[in-house]
Amino acid sequence: MEPKIVYNEDCGNSPKTQLLKELNIAGANKNTNFITRHISETICCEVVGGEKIHGEKDVINTIKQADPIIQLEINNIITHGRTGAVNGTISTENNSYGFCHVYNFTGAGKTAKIKKITIYIIEE
Repeated sequence: MEPKIVYNEDCGNSPKTQLLKELNIAGANKNTNFITRHISETICCEVVGGEKIHGEKDVINTIKQADPIIQLEINNIITHGRTGAVNGTISTENNSYGFCHVYNFTGAGKTAKIKKITIYIIEE
């Protein structure tokens, strides 16, 4: 069953904004093919106060093993140059989490890949 996705219709006014919206939806759907196309092979994901995941393969394995998401609500997407951020709420069968993901890209261009994600997450 696919998760319910909730977001503002104006979340697609720039290529990077659209990419971050689609990337978060792909994560909720465990669409690892989409994610792999948009992250660097040397990506680093850091959960603040938790683990660091290095490399495309480990990031994809972590996504595959995560609890299924039943709802993703995206509240805001902000991008500028080589950085971007998305915040909202993720719900699983048993828990709900507020999150903010801060993205660093390999460059400022619209085809730049994601090289680092800093993840802030708290159970609600």
